Amino acid sequence: CDGFSEDGTRDIIMEYVKKYPFIKLLDNHGRTAPKAMNLGIKNSSADVLIIFSAHAYAKEDFIEQNVKLLENKEVGCVGGPIETINEDKKGKSISLAMSSPFGVGNALFRYSNEERYVDTVPFAAYRREVLDKIGYFDEKLFIDYVDNEFFLRAGIKGYKFIECKSAVLLHSLGNQDKRRFFNRQIICTNHSHIRRYYITRNRLYFYKKFFKMYPAFILKDFIALLKETAKIILFEKQKYLKIKMTLKGIIDFIRGKYGPLN
Repeated sequence: CDGFSEDGTRDIIMEYVKKYPFIKLLDNHGRTAPKAMNLGIKNSSADVLIIFSAHAYAKEDFIEQNVKLLENKEVGCVGGPIETINEDKKGKSISLAMSSPFGVGNALFRYSNEERYVDTVPFAAYRREVLDKIGYFDEKLFIDYVDNEFFLRAGIKGYKFIECKSAVLLHSLGNQDKRRFFNRQIICTNHSHIRRYYITRNRLYFYKKFFKMYPAFILKDFIALLKETAKIILFEKQKYLKIKMTLKGIIDFIRGKYGPLN
């Protein structure tokens, strides 16, 4: 599903469409991630759907390993641990941090090596019947918290989520950076000011929707928000613009404004 990109992506996809008839290019007129995801689901007849994002690469048996665990009808989604990859020396050191509990805290999918029940999994394999039963992805959201919103909603209905240790996903880093603060290693995401706007707005919508049912989960995420804000102020570039767009995200949430930023 492509939102009418102008960087040559559509031409590349069409070359694959010519070679492989099972690949389809769908036009995402809504130009948001959840609308693209829902469009893909509606145009597929498969019993199991896997939603992939940019910068991610699946190992050869990724699909097979996920589908095996979905035979358990109590399981709504299955995903695997992320193996963070990067080419240069700086990136490799960050990759090591992002693949350990020291770098990512409670994000088990970043470093786990055993099967376990989890709150969320990235790039999950979904059983269609679960999607049809509880509803598709929330189109009020734009980029961030789309998966989390679905997982918590599915959890309310009693579905479980498993991280499959053998369904490994490779994920390349964006513009992340490693800093030291009082002899501690700090990972900065360096998201753009636009991304900061969506993260903030979606977060608040997410908090409002699920706080009563998942207070511990929301509190943990709110602490992460405070830490990210501190990192912006202390280490990241364009801090004024990022804080400004964070505040705009708060204002637009209060106003009930969603969708793409104009």
